[in-house]
Amino acid sequence: MYGFCVPDLDTENVSALSEETIKTFKKLFNDTVLGDKLTSYLADISYSWVVILVCSFTAILLGYIYLILIRYLGALIIWLSIALLQLSLIGGGVYMYFESNSYEETSDYRDYLKYAAYATWGVAGLFLCCICCCWRSIKIGIAVYETSAQYVAGNLRIFLLPLVAYIVCAIWLFTWLVGVVFVFSVGEPTAREGYSFITEMKWEDNTRYILLFQLFMLFWINAFIMGMCQFVIAASACIWYFEVNSDTGAHGCVGRGIHWGFRYHMGSVAFGAALIAIC
Repeated sequence: MYGFCVPDLDTENVSALSEETIKTFKKLFNDTVLGDKLTSYLADISYSWVVILVCSFTAILLGYIYLILIRYLGALIIWLSIALLQLSLIGGGVYMYFESNSYEETSDYRDYLKYAAYATWGVAGLFLCCICCCWRSIKIGIAVYETSAQYVAGNLRIFLLPLVAYIVCAIWLFTWLVGVVFVFSVGEPTAREGYSFITEMKWEDNTRYILLFQLFMLFWINAFIMGMCQFVIAASACIWYFEVNSDTGAHGCVGRGIHWGFRYHMGSVAFGAALIAIC
């Protein structure tokens, strides 16, 4: 039960304990041991580690698929996104309008759905006006997007950056969890109030401060790793943009972005990561 070894008692084989006694024991265990919020949080993590792992790999896979789409499709993604959004607004309005006819004329839901359909069509018309008014800006954005596709095609090593960041984050998370478990066990074991046969760890104020500090460090280091990745991508993209047509041909811009980040801008990235962790 939540990572704890609790005997699964059967009333047929254990005649000394009634079914009501077993239910009372399990309720007592839930109200005492699992009633502690931090214990329940850690237990939830231990039970859902498979889901967390699958979601992590899924996020990496989707990220690589997006990079591949940028490289080969480019501007098509923007036009397709605009068209799908416009069609979705129109189609949603049509669906709600015809769905309103399934209600009786005296029903309020009939009017609500029709009003919602009219509002959705109004948003669709406003969106179409925005597209027409911002046509030039959209074309500029598409040109930037196509340039991004050229950057990705010319710097295939950028594909390794998310994987490396994921591995570093995984190592840091494992190290952090080990430290938290050790700090969590620091304290004086005392009997729980009303249940002298069940103990709990009594923390001092210093232990609580250490846990809060470790929680802050978890967010800070994660934000720092993500910030360094973003800096490397931004720096290498700038180097590539200004040197791609020069004699150097923007050779090794990803490596130079990494060097700039760790040599000249680590403090700036760490300060920004600290602000993210605090906020």
